Amino acid sequence: MQRLKRAFCLILCLTVFALSSCGSKLEREVLLPVLGQVKKRPLETEPLTTETEPLTEPEADAEPLDSYCIEGMEALNQYPHFPTGCEATAAVMLLRYWGMEMEIGDFVDHHLPLGEPFRMAGGRLYGPDPYKSFVGSPRDATSFGCMAPVIATALKSATLGRMQILDLSGTETESLQYYIAKDIPVILWVTMGMTDTGPGASWYLPSGKYYTWQKNEHCMVLIGYDAQNYVLLDPMKGCAVTYPKEMVALRYRQMGMQALALQP
Repeated sequence: MQRLKRAFCLILCLTVFALSSCGSKLEREVLLPVLGQVKKRPLETEPLTTETEPLTEPEADAEPLDSYCIEGMEALNQYPHFPTGCEATAAVMLLRYWGMEMEIGDFVDHHLPLGEPFRMAGGRLYGPDPYKSFVGSPRDATSFGCMAPVIATALKSATLGRMQILDLSGTETESLQYYIAKDIPVILWVTMGMTDTGPGASWYLPSGKYYTWQKNEHCMVLIGYDAQNYVLLDPMKGCAVTYPKEMVALRYRQMGMQALALQP
């Protein structure tokens, strides 16, 4: 009976979200000058430096939940003001879910580290490190984005250190379901529309390291699951979307298995 109730709750959650208005998908693609015939490498992830401990793993005798969907979480749309602000929009969804009053613009202007502009030096194109700052501006449609450590830093600033930033990077999607079942939404780095990814534009970081951006990078918020699908809040559409578990897991792996959550 309990499992039937959970399944009914998930179906109800999906139905409500399906009736909401979803915006159209907008691909962003940036063309940078080609500087030499340098072989492009795939995304290289780096660990977070936040000193936090994730939730305790479920007890061995705990009954696994076959399906679950977090209720009452507001879906925000990054458009029209933040065309490349999926990461910031996803972060603000988490903050509002946990009771903090925050606008996307305030998060971007006061908490999100922004990188220096691209520049040419010695015949090389130099740009920001996406693990240390946002590459470009979320208000600029030709910008790129950032990786999990940058959003972790911004969340720490926005919460004044009063909440735990959970570094769940490297955690398999099946294990992330435990957090969802505990009503803890999780930001995932995946791709826009779960489309394929691959090497994109490249530049040199301030450290001198050559870096290649992964195309179609995108952030969504994981809020639900059942046996076949995941439910995510998509900042590009401002509503919930569902994708097969295998597809979400693949895109998540391709983007370096980056995931963040907040815990009071």
